[in-house]
Amino acid sequence: MPNLLNDALAVVREMKRINFDLLVAEGFRVQGFSVIEFGDGDSPVRPDFSLVKAGKKFSVQCRHWRDTAMSIEAVEELALIIADRETDGGFLVTAGGVTADAAVYASSRKIQLVHGPKLLAMLEKAKETITTGIPASFRWGERASADGR
Repeated sequence: MPNLLNDALAVVREMKRINFDLLVAEGFRVQGFSVIEFGDGDSPVRPDFSLVKAGKKFSVQCRHWRDTAMSIEAVEELALIIADRETDGGFLVTAGGVTADAAVYASSRKIQLVHGPKLLAMLEKAKETITTGIPASFRWGERASADGR
């Protein structure tokens, strides 16, 4: 089983950054969050995207998705963004592992870590909604006829 998990996460690390971000954003949307803002790449003062749910705002970082082990520096970066933007918490998403000191620091800063099986489950749910939400006959830019074709 660990080999299957590692193989699946290796495939995730091969994704293009924009595709990963959009799939993660959809994963949060499926959980009832609304995506309210996308960042501008790797800016150290802006989250990759922002969420809101039940009146609470969250900052999300996905930019370290290819790291084999999420370090405390990545958590510190997100903690600064959360403080600066006065959000209620944050999510740090990676297809790699998380160092022990990063996990401890994250738990003390209202930052949830999304990695391993939790990440794969999120991406699978997002993939399901994306691939089943649009009929196979749908064509971008075309209007459906009166009979639905």
